[in-house]
Amino acid sequence: IQAWDANAVIADSNGSANVLAVEVTDTEATKLWTEVGALGTYAEACPNCKVDKVETTTGTIDKVASLVSAKLVANPDIKYIQIPFDGFVQPVTQGIQAAGRDDVKIVSGDGYLDVLQSMAAGGPVIADTGFNVFATGWYAADQALRIATGAGAVEKEVFPLRRMFTPANVGSLDLTA
Repeated sequence: IQAWDANAVIADSNGSANVLAVEVTDTEATKLWTEVGALGTYAEACPNCKVDKVETTTGTIDKVASLVSAKLVANPDIKYIQIPFDGFVQPVTQGIQAAGRDDVKIVSGDGYLDVLQSMAAGGPVIADTGFNVFATGWYAADQALRIATGAGAVEKEVFPLRRMFTPANVGSLDLTA
């Protein structure tokens, strides 16, 4: 999902984005999502992109607005912010506003209703990749049972149940609760 979001930034910027990636360091998995998914994609697919990073945790989400604001003030060339979870959209938006910027675009993941509603209303989110939470539960249960029975984990799972929402397609959705 983070690679998809990075590719959305690369496409939107015509391969010359200046990006701030917000890395959530709660677990090795969340770190890898940013390190491999986002930063790895920029390094491989966008040699003209400039990428900076801030680290945070879900336990320090209250500090995200000030982290983002400080980076935007220090580097006015940043035009994109990539975050792994929709729960960070609101504090990132606060950071953008605190920096006095209205030219910064956000990409995120989860497909939360409030973020999609904001996107449809012209908010700063330009891509939000959602996934089927129920299918993810089944994938996790399958993996756990494989490991528990000695069958070994599936190492390269193809997970087809995801979709990127953009201003171009979000209007086709029923965005009521």
